[in-house]
Amino acid sequence: QKLETEEKEMKEKNHEVDKQVSTLMRENQKLEAEKANLEHTLANLDEDIAAQKSRFESQTKQAKKIENESIPPIEIEIKSLKDQVKVLEEEMGSELSETLTEEEKSLLQKLKSMQSELDEEIESQNQVLEEVSVERQRLLSLLEDNLLKRKQELEEEGTTL
Repeated sequence: QKLETEEKEMKEKNHEVDKQVSTLMRENQKLEAEKANLEHTLANLDEDIAAQKSRFESQTKQAKKIENESIPPIEIEIKSLKDQVKVLEEEMGSELSETLTEEEKSLLQKLKSMQSELDEEIESQNQVLEEVSVERQRLLSLLEDNLLKRKQELEEEGTTL
């Protein structure tokens, strides 16, 4: 009888231990699944960061290319136009217009007309340069703001995991 009681107690203890082992194994599997999910999320975040960094570098290169290739020729053209206007203004200020032939007077009139056109072109090119500079600043600012915001979001997501 005593042995039967001990056997029964042992079976109950064995059953309890089996339950505990099963519970621990379920918890372990759950933790392993959670770990795999976190690793996957972290890998995705790393990919997102790399993609954002790549886009930032590409846009920075594009902005520098625009700055180096587009703006200097416009500035050179503006300087050239200003020089032409200066030359024309100096010629217009002279008293020689009374002693000019009809052909020279016609040429002078054409030059005055050209000066007006060049003045308009200078104004137009200055406007274009200003717009390009403003757009460049806006794009750089937007790019930096978006990347900093995304980086902060990714960092926050990384800390909440």
